[in-house]
Amino acid sequence: MNKFIKLGGKDVYGKFSYRELSDRNIVLKSQFNLCALCGCSITSLNNTEEHMIPQSIGGRLKVKGFICRSCNSKTGDKWDAELAKQLNPLNLLCNVKRERSPPPSQNFNTRGGDSFTWNSDGTYSPSKPTFKRSETDEVVKYDIVARDQKEARRMLNGLKKKHPDIDIEDILSQVSFVSDYLDDPIEMKTQIGGDLSGRSIVKTALCMVYASGVDLTFCNLANNYLTNNNAAPCYGYYNEEDLVENREKGVPIHCVAIKSDAKKNLILGYVEFFGAYRMVVCLSDCYKGEDFYNVYSINPVNQEIFDINVDLDFSQEDIEPICNYERASFYNFKRAMSDVIERAQAASFDAERKRVIDLAYAYALEECGIKEGDTIEAVHLEKITQLVMQKLMPFLIHHSKNR
Repeated sequence: MNKFIKLGGKDVYGKFSYRELSDRNIVLKSQFNLCALCGCSITSLNNTEEHMIPQSIGGRLKVKGFICRSCNSKTGDKWDAELAKQLNPLNLLCNVKRERSPPPSQNFNTRGGDSFTWNSDGTYSPSKPTFKRSETDEVVKYDIVARDQKEARRMLNGLKKKHPDIDIEDILSQVSFVSDYLDDPIEMKTQIGGDLSGRSIVKTALCMVYASGVDLTFCNLANNYLTNNNAAPCYGYYNEEDLVENREKGVPIHCVAIKSDAKKNLILGYVEFFGAYRMVVCLSDCYKGEDFYNVYSINPVNQEIFDINVDLDFSQEDIEPICNYERASFYNFKRAMSDVIERAQAASFDAERKRVIDLAYAYALEECGIKEGDTIEAVHLEKITQLVMQKLMPFLIHHSKNR
């Protein structure tokens, strides 16, 4: 089957294979497009670029003429925002590169009960500053833990109101900034779901139908679900078996595929996020027309496009159990998620190893008075080696304990 078979209804600039989908935005030629959600006419004043896969989780491909500016804003603020909130731990774990801004930092707890903030640059910091007061017969002691010097100064200014004699500048000059590693595993929720994120999922599949030049009026189930708050969901989580052929293990791909089967009256979609969240969407159960198929897949970490095939060979009888989550296997989801986490942890280890080695070497050169471009004399080698090892020890000890 061809990657794309052009259908009537809309005139497309070219035929879009998976690779062509990755290389450009999609513009459909029609002066009479209607918004897929509210039905208003799409004009030059309200036309907008809709990310097929939400940009908040690393999507890049944009489609014009699919929905109006108002619906883009509303669904982005509600549907896509809820999906992004649920998937943000994977954004941080996989170090996803977004178009507009880094993923938001998020608070987590460790199994040991410690609370910390996972920052978008991969670092961790205390989730909030701590202030402890202890008193003996002769001394009042304050222990302050701040996340940066600005926060430490603000806390000391508050303390100065009670103790006017303290010298803030002197205290700050003696402050030590500590870099350490977490000793306990973090607790991370991996579930997604609910009506808002579900509508975002179905919208992604419907957007692919539109981008493929297919008349959206065929998609009765998807249209009803997205425009009727009381409609039953037309999708379900599916990992009874892996529908993606030639998958590279552990790669956190985002994927959207569509396929029609006129003999079965079906238009089916497949949406996958981070290589583990896998959903089958039934967009239509009354389709009559030419058969078509299209697929697009991207790695949100490095924007690499993958040439994959998705096997969407289901019957009408399969749809109800899929939408009732009867074809979802927690064991297979856990195995897929474990593969993604293992690969992400390996990448994180490599990045951290490079970071600490670079910092240790720069520290050693500075301590030896060696500037960029200077020749390193043999007399310096032993001291440089000692200083580098001194800085590397926390990294080496931490990872030797966790092997």
